[in-house]
Parts: sequence; structure tokens; C-alpha cells
Amino acid sequence: MNKGQFYKIQPFSEIRNCAILDSIMVYLIAKIIHWVFLTYTMLLFARILGSWVPKLAQHRLMRFVRFYTDPYLNIFRKLIPPIGGTLDLSPMIGFFALNVIEKILMGFLGRIA
Repeated sequence: MNKGQFYKIQPFSEIRNCAILDSIMVYLIAKIIHWVFLTYTMLLFARILGSWVPKLAQHRLMRFVRFYTDPYLNIFRKLIPPIGGTLDLSPMIGFFALNVIEKILMGFLGRIA
């Protein structure tokens, strides 16, 4: 390289079309989807554990968890009501459904990449 010569900087539009950048974006989107589903799965798990301890039901954190998990669980409670009035299978079905939805989204991302 001679003195005064510089590397030619590619315009951003050319860099954006690069296969490496596309694969990085797909990877980041996949990671974000995974973390969102993992966080929601943890919220469902906290909801189950919180339902076993009645004193926790009025705690501020449990109200937050119920607010975000009950609408999702109510979908499954309509399909299968609690057995004997106490055994609620909706969280188990909810975990299964979350897993299936995540796998479908990841498969879709795999086809894009």
C-alpha cells in the first residue's frame, strides 16, 4: 500500500447484503426468541410453585407473574378444566405448547438462513 492510499470503504447497502451479516442476524434473532421463550417458561414455573404456597398469592411478584401467565393458561383451562376441581393440567399443556411453538419458529429461521 502506497502512502496516501486507503482501503475502499464499501457502502452500507453492500455490507448489509453480505451472507455473514445475514447469518449473524438470524443467529441473534434465534437467540432472542430462545430467551423470550425461556423467560416465559420460568414465569410459568414460578406460577406453579407460587400456587402451592397460598401466602405467596398476594405478594407483588406473584401478582406480576399471574398477570402475565394466567391469560395464556386460561386458553388451556377452557380446553381441559381442572380435574376434581384441584388438579390443573393447563401448565403442563402450556409448557408443551411453548416448546412446540419455539421449535416451529426455530425451524422457520433455519429455512431462512
